[in-house]
Amino acid sequence: LQLGYRWQDRSYSSPSPLINMTRDDSPRVAEAQLEVEMTDSLALTTGWEYGDYRSRLPSADFSANRISVALRFTF
Repeated sequence: LQLGYRWQDRSYSSPSPLINMTRDDSPRVAEAQLEVEMTDSLALTTGWEYGDYRSRLPSADFSANRISVALRFTF
């Protein structure tokens, strides 16, 4: 089991013409991943990620969920 959290603070130096102010982004991402070994050479990995991408620019202000499933085979 893996858990993670990422936070960034992005400040831009010049104003954006689309919003007439300096763009300020602060994405926050939480994630979890679980790997289950099914045999000695086969494992199932599942993952979930939630991102809250905050921004003064409306097109960059959104949230998203991502889910993944993978099989890993080693030989």
